Formats: sequence, C-alpha cells, structure tokens
Amino acid sequence: MYKAVFIDWDNTLGDFSNSALLAMKEIYATQRLDLYFDSFQQWFDIYSPHNLQLWEQYGQGLITKQQLSLDRFDYPFRVRGYNNMQDFALQIEDMFESLAVEYTQLIPHAREITEYLSNKYPLILITNGFPEIQHQKLRNTDMQQYFTHTIISEEVGYAKPNPKIFQIAQQACQSTIPQLTASDIIMIGDHYNVDIIGAQQAGIDQIYFCPDTAENAILQATYHVHNLLEIKQIL
Repeated sequence: MYKAVFIDWDNTLGDFSNSALLAMKEIYATQRLDLYFDSFQQWFDIYSPHNLQLWEQYGQGLITKQQLSLDRFDYPFRVRGYNNMQDFALQIEDMFESLAVEYTQLIPHAREITEYLSNKYPLILITNGFPEIQHQKLRNTDMQQYFTHTIISEEVGYAKPNPKIFQIAQQACQSTIPQLTASDIIMIGDHYNVDIIGAQQAGIDQIYFCPDTAENAILQATYHVHNLLEIKQIL
C-alpha cells in the first residue's frame, strides 16, 4: 500500500523529553540557579510551556533560530524579575545543547522498529531542529544507518507542519522511486500539530504515536499506536 515511510525523531525515536530533563537538572545544579528560582520545578514550569510556544512560532517561520535560542532561557529570568541576563541565558543554551545530546536515549523499541521499516521501505527522517544537534543525536545512537535521507528543517528552510518540508522529502525519494506520489507515503510522528497535521496538509497518511491512549481516541489520524511495535501491524 505504501512505497516510502517518513518518520520523526524527537519523542518518536529519540527520547528527547527525558534527555532534556536530565540536562536541565544538571544545569540547575551546576549553575546555581537556586539563586534565582525557588526550586528546579519552578524553573522548569516557567521554561517548558514557553519553550513549546517558541518552537511552534519557529515552525511557522515567525521567529529565527537565534531568537529561539536566546529567549527560551532568558524568559524564566525575566518572569522572576531578573533583567539583563541574556549572556547567562546563552551560556545555559550552549550547555543545554551539549548535555541534551550527551544524554540522548531511544524510545523503547525505536531501534527494532527502525531496522524493521528500513528493510522494507525507503525510510526518510524528517525533523525540526538544529542540524548540528540532530546529526549528533543520530551519531550518538548509531541510527543514521537506517535512513535513506535525513531532512532537517534548518537545512531545507521549512519546518513541520509546513507541507513544503514533506514535499522536499518526497522529491528526495523520487530519485529512486520516480512515480512516487503523496498517497504512496505514510508519516510516523508523536506531535499531533506538527507531524500529523503537517502530513495531512501534504496529502500524506499518518501514524500517530501517542502513548496516551485517551488522547489517541480523540485526535484524528489514519492510524494510532501507543507502542512503536504496533507499527508492524500496519506496515
């Protein structure tokens, strides 16, 4: 039924949420952020929703990489009334990017399902993010071997959910599958507004990976799975 598979990285294959949390805990301790925040949880609770909002804006082309990198760690200081902390915020940003890569882990069964899919289909990674970070994650996990193409938003100029990034991935596949159309492709991802909506807008079927079964039942996608191994029942 399908001739090619597109797949997301962060929180679909790579456990970015956990690696980010570990990195932030180390930063909080080593950089003495307890001098500015009542607790780690307070810092994290201010940072986390604002960071998600910034990534949404970045995906829509409303802000630049540089604006995201500065504002996500400067914002919590501003909320607490500490201004002129931009240099420290950029220092934290550099530490975060380095540590998050060091702590990179895989989602359960990610390697097994990736190897399984790569033996059956051209497997194309489509990820929003910064190239230097995403490529390092792939190297650290030795996962780059499974992908025929790696499409990173910063490198191609478009980010999910913009349909153009899916079209660029489709064009990359057409070098080996000349007649490939959107209906021949399926996208696997964990972020509904980014991976699933983006694929829908590009005319591509979707597998929504969501461990939260309650959310699975509410949101519309071609297929839903809460465990990566369930993909074997579809592909």
